[in-house]
Amino acid sequence: MHRSGFITTFLLATLLTIPGCTTLDSSVDDWFGKDKLYHFGVSSLISGAITKNDIESGRDKSNAVNTGVFITMGLGSGKEFRDKYIKNNFWSWKDMIWNFAGAYLGSELAND
Repeated sequence: MHRSGFITTFLLATLLTIPGCTTLDSSVDDWFGKDKLYHFGVSSLISGAITKNDIESGRDKSNAVNTGVFITMGLGSGKEFRDKYIKNNFWSWKDMIWNFAGAYLGSELAND
């Protein structure tokens, strides 16, 4: 993915997290907590699978990468929404950063 594509993907994916950012409780959220590896790994697998499927369906590779990342970030946002509003816990911006890192890596690996 070109640099501009990465920046665009990051900015648009970040917009998905805005609703929860205003009430973030980071006092109990470690950057390297056990769950961060799960966020990274699951996001990588989901995004990679979506990207690979799009490429095999004949879609342009950069569009396939964007689709993989966007869908994965949407799922991650849904999970954080559930944590905050259904489980009455909190929205984790750090989880979303790990989701993005995993989604981006998974899509780029599937793009090769």
